[in-house]
Amino acid sequence: MYLGVIFLALGGWDTYEPIYRPENWDTDSDGMPDEWEQANGLNPDDPADGNGDMNNDGYTNLEDYLNSLAYTHFDTEPVINTVSPANNQILLTSSTTDVEVETYSNDFDGEITRIALYLDDELIEDYSDSVRIITTLEDLPAGMHKVTIKVKDDGGNETTDIRTVFVGTKEVRVNIEEASNGQVTLTPSGGLYAEGIDVNITAVPDQGYLFQGWIKDIKTSRNSMTINTIEDITLKPVFVPDGDIKGVFNYPIKINFQSTDGIGPEGYIEDYGLEYDKNSDDYTFGWMDGQKNGMTDDSVLHSFDYLNWS
Repeated sequence: MYLGVIFLALGGWDTYEPIYRPENWDTDSDGMPDEWEQANGLNPDDPADGNGDMNNDGYTNLEDYLNSLAYTHFDTEPVINTVSPANNQILLTSSTTDVEVETYSNDFDGEITRIALYLDDELIEDYSDSVRIITTLEDLPAGMHKVTIKVKDDGGNETTDIRTVFVGTKEVRVNIEEASNGQVTLTPSGGLYAEGIDVNITAVPDQGYLFQGWIKDIKTSRNSMTINTIEDITLKPVFVPDGDIKGVFNYPIKINFQSTDGIGPEGYIEDYGLEYDKNSDDYTFGWMDGQKNGMTDDSVLHSFDYLNWS
């Protein structure tokens, strides 16, 4: 058997003419051209600013420049990085308070042409020659406030960042216990607020399920409700399969069957056919004869705790 070696002539690299940059292309030799540094507020004579982070986006200035080389092939929206305030920030005070605002913007494929700050939809600051806003919003009263940053680039792309701030004297928690087969949305989000805040709570069942009702601190069959935060509350939604007959009854109940001799187990109530009524522990008690549960001997007391009964 003959073993041979075959050589293929694939050719070499193409010949490229060298490109010579002017001496002032990158004066401080930090990898960023002078023109780019000046356009972004950096010092073309400082070789150390390549390791800085001018817009607090988590990338160094040199990385921002390198990213911009790739992003020039795309029409990207400007990026906003708001350092403060944090979203859903709570400021506790018995009077008014100040809010520090620090936000930065960046556009990898162009330039920022506008950055504006709004408080509760009122324009506070507006710049066409800056990529950042650092200021103090003074004397915010108790309640919920919306801090909005809007940025626009030279391609007409706009980006908006909204931060919610709560001002009050105490924190109030809206605790939603986990339930299967559905989700709960809070508006505003977060679950922790100052007092006196209107919060919309909506239960959304998964496909194939229905919302049955809320239990714990509020009992209602309304899937969406708005509460005002006064004290901490805990809620749990109940979701049932679509078509489940239990879904027509909205609360847990305790049922006691009347015995003919009037003697029942200790701790249970003989209510003798009274209408359903609220008990002190928030569970409903009521009487039904044994026939309703397929039982014919009503001389024996039968009890069912927390039975969903339609």
